[in-house]
Amino acid sequence: MVVKTAKSATFSTNIGEKRYPNQIYVSSEPKPKMLASLAPFGPGASITENKMKLKFKDQYGEDFDKDYSGYEVELSLQKTGGDSSVTGNVYFSKGSFTGTPTWALNADPNSGKPNTLTFVGDDTRADGYSASSKSIKSIRDTDLTFTPVQGDNYEGSYQITAKLFKTGTSRDQVSSATRTVDVIKASKAASLTYSLTAIANGLYATNELDGVTALADNPADALPNPNIQGISTPSSDVDYMKNWLAAKVEVTAKDGADNVAMPNNLIRGISVSNPRVAKAVAKPKSDGIGYDVPALRGLEAGTTSMVVSFYPSNYTGTKTVTLDNIQVKKDAAVTASLTAGENGKGKTVWLSVLNGLSISGGDSVVDGHTQKKKTFGDIKLKDAYGYTEYKNYGVFRTAELYGTQFYVSNLKWSDPANPGVLRIDVDKVKGTATYFYQPGAGGSRIISFQASVTSGGKTQTVDVFVDANH
Repeated sequence: MVVKTAKSATFSTNIGEKRYPNQIYVSSEPKPKMLASLAPFGPGASITENKMKLKFKDQYGEDFDKDYSGYEVELSLQKTGGDSSVTGNVYFSKGSFTGTPTWALNADPNSGKPNTLTFVGDDTRADGYSASSKSIKSIRDTDLTFTPVQGDNYEGSYQITAKLFKTGTSRDQVSSATRTVDVIKASKAASLTYSLTAIANGLYATNELDGVTALADNPADALPNPNIQGISTPSSDVDYMKNWLAAKVEVTAKDGADNVAMPNNLIRGISVSNPRVAKAVAKPKSDGIGYDVPALRGLEAGTTSMVVSFYPSNYTGTKTVTLDNIQVKKDAAVTASLTAGENGKGKTVWLSVLNGLSISGGDSVVDGHTQKKKTFGDIKLKDAYGYTEYKNYGVFRTAELYGTQFYVSNLKWSDPANPGVLRIDVDKVKGTATYFYQPGAGGSRIISFQASVTSGGKTQTVDVFVDANH
């Protein structure tokens, strides 16, 4: 019953303008200078890769990644310095020339590559959406790379320009971003200032670790030898996992105040002054099986120094650089940060795929429709030493080390009197985490639940709604 009174109430709200891309910007900067590659392009080659990233902002200045319909991005590469013989000496690409790039630009019209490419906008939220290689979505927040060809005696300046256009009855430029990088002569490598990236937080004494759930087999047995003098390969899966706690060994170069990109695979050897305290290792990838970078791992508490030999150019040959007073500590490796890509969001998943679904997986396109499978998205963890960002596989494998737990709560069933079973199963050996789902008696199905991951007092949570029609 509604009782009539003389009183009234007013409610008002603001409906904002639809968001649209209004600015393209460089979110991760390339190094302003780079040395030429040391070898022809190909697998495992010592080539220079100078990376940058692009992102977009909307009309409110917020990061944007939604509906790009009605917009285009034009990328163009040109030589702005150096003689005509070096016009084609630098490529700009998505993907590495150690393999086959998705696409590549070159300023030389005779190179066989275009100097300009156009990327078309579409609605990333559309059912069945999958980003094509020529979509705006495909170039957002991904590595875009300047790669100079092999050579000992050339120099030049190369400029990439990214322009954002609004299309329709006319094509109007909305925004642009430009970066210029210089290739410096290989002979100048002799006068650069080299250093090793500081191991500022010290290293964890990994001999303190025990009781870690590990594989019976050693994953390193199936991996190629790093072929760097002084690096030891893992003797077991436990040894392999301990290498995650190692700090990357990275040689940096400067020309005055400018950072200089150098060829990859340039480290030739690592020597440790106190091998009881630390050793050089091949650091594993954080999200799967395989080696990532050379690194230094702490063994016992103490102090050591490290000498690294490296080969920046044919003019310099092998050079060395030293890092002193590296501290190895017994302070436990505790969780410092924990993130999930979809934290705090409401997610919808299909009931038909829930059992056995990876908690870190994403949606997929099946028969032209988006199969809803994403809950947490990518899960990432860093410890207090800060040298590794574990991702998905690495988070699950190190769950015991960091005390990471995964659980569901607030389960709602279609028949509350007959609940079924829903939980998260983590295989710390295989590095997987999946939902186990079993309906209740009489077909009682899950309607919604909350999924959480917690580590070191930090928690990430998603609210999950289950679509019973799929």
